[in-house]
Amino acid sequence: MSARRLEARDDRSGVLPTQRSIRVLVVGGLTRLDPHYRDTPSTEIEIDSINGDGPSLETRAEAADAIVLVVGNVSHAAAAKVRSIARRRGTPLASATGASVSRVRAAIALAYIAVRDGEGLGLEPRLRLV
Repeated sequence: MSARRLEARDDRSGVLPTQRSIRVLVVGGLTRLDPHYRDTPSTEIEIDSINGDGPSLETRAEAADAIVLVVGNVSHAAAAKVRSIARRRGTPLASATGASVSRVRAAIALAYIAVRDGEGLGLEPRLRLV
C-alpha cells in the first residue's frame, strides 16, 4: 500500500493520478492550542483535531491516515476508542505525552513520516515520541 494514496480523476484523456494530502487526526490536547496544532505550511498534510469523545470521533478516526493521541489530555473512553480503531485498521498511532505545541507537533511529524514512508502499518502501529 502506497503511503501517498492516489486518487483518480478523468480529464477526457484517461485517468490521471493526483496526490492527496495525508490526514492526521489529533485526539485530545488543549482547545486553546488547536490553531497552533493545526498550523502547517505544507499542503501535503491535513491536520484535524477533536478534544474528546463525541459522536464524530469514530468517523474522523477511521478517515484519518494517522492519529496523534495527546495522552495527558484525553478521556479514557476516547483513548480506548482511538487505540482500538488504529489497531483494527493498521493506522499509525503516535502518542504525545504532553499538550504543549512542540510535543504535539513533534508527534504529528512522527505520524506523518510513518504514513509517508509506509511504516507503522503492520501488527504494532504505535509510535512513541521519546
